[in-house]
Amino acid sequence: MTTGAVPVWARAGEESSRETAGTRRFAFPAAVGVIVLSIGYGVPLTVGLLTPETPDSPIAEPWFSMMEVFILLSTPMMVGPVPFPVQPC
Repeated sequence: MTTGAVPVWARAGEESSRETAGTRRFAFPAAVGVIVLSIGYGVPLTVGLLTPETPDSPIAEPWFSMMEVFILLSTPMMVGPVPFPVQPC
C-alpha cells in the first residue's frame, strides 16, 4: 500500500475533489455549530456557578439541565459521520 516511503493515502494531488468538497461541506458547519454551542454552554455554566446556595452545593436546576442539552446538541457535531468512505492504511 505504499510507494517508496510515502503511503498511498498521503500522496499529494491524488485525493478526489468530491472528498475535499464533502469534507469541507460537513466540517465547516459542524465546527461553527460546536463553537456556537460551546459559547452557549458557558451561559448556564456561569450562572449556575454564580448562584449556588452554599459553596459546597452542586449546580442547581434548571442550569444543570440546560448544560446537558448543550452537550447533547454538540456531541453529534463532534463525532458525526465521515462524508466519504475511509480507506484502510
